[in-house]
Amino acid sequence: MTAAPAARSPTPAGTSGEQRRSGRTVARWLFALSVAGIIYGSLYPFDFAWRAPDWAEAVAALTDAGVGWSRGNVVANVLLFLPYGLFAALAWGGGRPTALGLVVIVASGVLLAVALQVLQLWLPLRVPALADAGINGIGLLAGIAIARWPWPRALVERAVVRRPLLILPLLLMSCWFAYKWAPFVPTLDVHEIVQGLKPLLAEPRLEALVLARGLVGWLVFALLWRDCGLGTRWLWFVMPGAELLQVGIAHNPVALDSLLAGVLAPFVAWWLQRAVAEPAPVVLLLLIALLIVHGLAPFTWGASPFHWLPFTGFLTGSMAVNLLSLLLKAYLYGGLVWLVYRTTARPWAALVIPVVIVGLIEVAQTRIAGRVAEITDPLLCVLVWSVLRLAQAGGGRGRRGGSRQSSMA
Repeated sequence: MTAAPAARSPTPAGTSGEQRRSGRTVARWLFALSVAGIIYGSLYPFDFAWRAPDWAEAVAALTDAGVGWSRGNVVANVLLFLPYGLFAALAWGGGRPTALGLVVIVASGVLLAVALQVLQLWLPLRVPALADAGINGIGLLAGIAIARWPWPRALVERAVVRRPLLILPLLLMSCWFAYKWAPFVPTLDVHEIVQGLKPLLAEPRLEALVLARGLVGWLVFALLWRDCGLGTRWLWFVMPGAELLQVGIAHNPVALDSLLAGVLAPFVAWWLQRAVAEPAPVVLLLLIALLIVHGLAPFTWGASPFHWLPFTGFLTGSMAVNLLSLLLKAYLYGGLVWLVYRTTARPWAALVIPVVIVGLIEVAQTRIAGRVAEITDPLLCVLVWSVLRLAQAGGGRGRRGGSRQSSMA
């Protein structure tokens, strides 16, 4: 409990310049992530059919005024480019870019939007329309307008300078939400919503491993949430709400086991808070057990090769399925790194223990039929640990053990 006052202490004199520079650095990283998200959302599912286009037909498709004006499409396209304008304005101008900077941000954003619409000409499942690029421009301008308010800039700067270690929990929670809400395509179509509820109402199915994965995942999320200083009472709404929100996302049905995990998790977290003095070691053990069972199921013995090329398992098959697998692994392995660090307060333990555990699971998979044993999973642990070390370096050596305090207090 000794770290809390340090987190509330005022920023030392002379650090305002450092605070602004650090805030802009983080804003640039967030800008890069937003660009990656825009490209993903615009070109998903990446099933390009390269062919020589009929340019007359292409121009007619792009300029069709009747395409792109449904309510769901307008909302999605505005939200898609809003982070672009917000983080660009924060990164290159501190929220108030110069006239030249404003022109560069708007022009680059519009060019990106138009280029993505043109690329959609080679995506059979997408409907390209320049109207979408225009709506993207509205979202971009809205993001720039929001950046002029003082609170977005202050939030980024304070998170970096005063609580830099929160960067990793925030990224991990984003991975968990992304895993739950992929493919990130909101819908208000009644037919889509009915289809999303069908597995829950018409074909309910309960799988023990999926239930355990969801429950442990949400328990890790509860620790991350509280480490960020967010209100604990909100967890009672966030956990089940995140599961139910899948109804409004296309091609993302609500499953009984996942929903049940979201409903049960707040009660289990509440019980742990009162049953043990420090819940983190308990959740850590549950997470290790889950990783072992999840990695070795269905325990069908047989020989499988070990792949030394990173991301071998993500190079084939469905891109959508591979993305979900990557998000889940990044979250679970990241949670493992974070919980080891919280429990031991030793940065090197947060590297060695996860790499050894995950590495042994991968080696064991060479004796499990149908599993892809590869070097990727230990490397993911190393990557997450690298983010932790960078955040720790940003916070100064004196704060090394600050996050060890109980997040359930």
